[in-house]
Amino acid sequence: MRLYGGAQYHRAMAEFRFVVGGIKCPQITREEIVNACGVEDIHDGTNYSRTACVIAVAKARDTFEPFLHQ
Repeated sequence: MRLYGGAQYHRAMAEFRFVVGGIKCPQITREEIVNACGVEDIHDGTNYSRTACVIAVAKARDTFEPFLHQ
């Protein structure tokens, strides 16, 4: 039974990788970059690593979530 479940998992992941591999990356607008920069409590400047992560997570959620539900 574990082998069947493992095979099913690997089959589903292979199908997911195939579908995701054909998706084009969504465009990022300047407004999205500015909004992701945000304002923190300490004004030492913009944390660009955090900004990149916020944008990547938002775009990934918008792009991949419909496939996860499917």
